[in-house]
Amino acid sequence: MESLAGLEVNRSGKTDMAESSVPNNVFFRRDVVGDCKNHLTPEMARRLDEITESKFRGSGLVLPRATTHLGRVWL
Repeated sequence: MESLAGLEVNRSGKTDMAESSVPNNVFFRRDVVGDCKNHLTPEMARRLDEITESKFRGSGLVLPRATTHLGRVWL
């Protein structure tokens, strides 16, 4: 990700969307363990987990899960 985020096209380019364009740098952010709870609702996180698990099912990849008072620990 570091090399992708550092490419000139991703730092200064734009991507055309349906009604406007957005700077490419919005697709990259510095990730901090636990920070996704500031950006995703518990429902969004649950849905993302479901999608990820279904895509990797059968691959042998095992994703850790833990619970907190919010129902999820953000690893």
